[in-house]
Amino acid sequence: MLLAGIIGTPLLEGVRNTGLLGFMAIWLVNRFRLKDFKLAWDRWDLAVILFALSMLATQLAVALEDNLATKVSHVLRYLILFFMLRYSQFSTRQYWLILAALTLSIFVGMAWSWPDYLNTHNFIALRLPNIQHVNHASLYVLIAFQFLLSGLLYILFRGRWLLFTALAISLVIVGAWLMAASSRAAIGVAALSIVVALIPVMMRSRKVAVIALVVLLSGIGLLATVFPGVIAKQNQWSVLFEGKLTPRERIWNTALEAYPEAPWLGRGYNEYKQLTEDYIKEVAKSRGETYSPDRFWFVEHAHNVYLTWLVEHGGIGLFCLLFFFLVWLITLFQDFSRLREDPIFACWWTIAMNTLLTLTVAGLVTTTMRRDTAFIALMALGLYLSYSRWGARRMLAGNKEGVWSE
Repeated sequence: MLLAGIIGTPLLEGVRNTGLLGFMAIWLVNRFRLKDFKLAWDRWDLAVILFALSMLATQLAVALEDNLATKVSHVLRYLILFFMLRYSQFSTRQYWLILAALTLSIFVGMAWSWPDYLNTHNFIALRLPNIQHVNHASLYVLIAFQFLLSGLLYILFRGRWLLFTALAISLVIVGAWLMAASSRAAIGVAALSIVVALIPVMMRSRKVAVIALVVLLSGIGLLATVFPGVIAKQNQWSVLFEGKLTPRERIWNTALEAYPEAPWLGRGYNEYKQLTEDYIKEVAKSRGETYSPDRFWFVEHAHNVYLTWLVEHGGIGLFCLLFFFLVWLITLFQDFSRLREDPIFACWWTIAMNTLLTLTVAGLVTTTMRRDTAFIALMALGLYLSYSRWGARRMLAGNKEGVWSE
């Protein structure tokens, strides 16, 4: 059921929902059947509880005040999935199978979008069947790129050259799609991800790490010459706005102008769209200010995860989101010393670190904690914590296959 949910997420809504809800139901049944209710009750449980309660508090507030029902269940469902994956146990083979299923679904989705792009040469045509907008699809594909990158560098030290070649080709294909999609945030984080993924490699061999870094960054440079859409896109925006405020800066002005009207619990999930031009005019008028149309831009989200969360969930919601990210970063920092112990753990560590970069760094210029990006990011985090808790213990207890020392 989990594999069906993973494969269905970028492709088919029905398969995704059936698979993930089925996995959750079976997980709960197994816990009751085995009477296994042991929890770690550590900072992760606190972070999840605060995150969920802040979203529910916002939902309750807007329901009571505005009689508004929002789709807060989308992110709550993925928080619950993350919680369940964290306490799940998989074999080493099953961890790799999950990554393979995700990669397969991404390639099917990319194949679906290529014909439209080749006919139009317009990056807007690049999307996944169940993730319609190119910017959101780019974040999903970016995380798949990060999965492939970590797996590629792990295989590098295993000496399985046929698999290494297949992964390298897959990485180039995914990189080409990202370049063609022209998402500046996705490409920038992809470059950062290469540096992060080489950290475990450098701990093993600095020479190999330097060579890999040069090859991978050269590959990005080569792809940029073949797909120069990012540069052209930046030039188009510069000409359109005559060197003045870019669209994102105007969008952020809109968010900051409206935030004081609902400062604590916000307007509700996915309700940034309330910020219309007429509404901002009324806000400016109520404050005795003059409305200046060239300062604002009106879209459905703030193109910034922090400002979107601030408007939709208020200061309390933003604090809980930042606390969740902080716990994520602290865990990675504390686990850093374990990278030498187990190469598979090192692979999952780099995946978790790079996924965090996607949510936080790309989140500066786009809204990352939306439905599909939240799903794949929290799934990656849950699997990392699951392997950290169960898989690494089995590896060190008796299964020595793949340990760096060998």
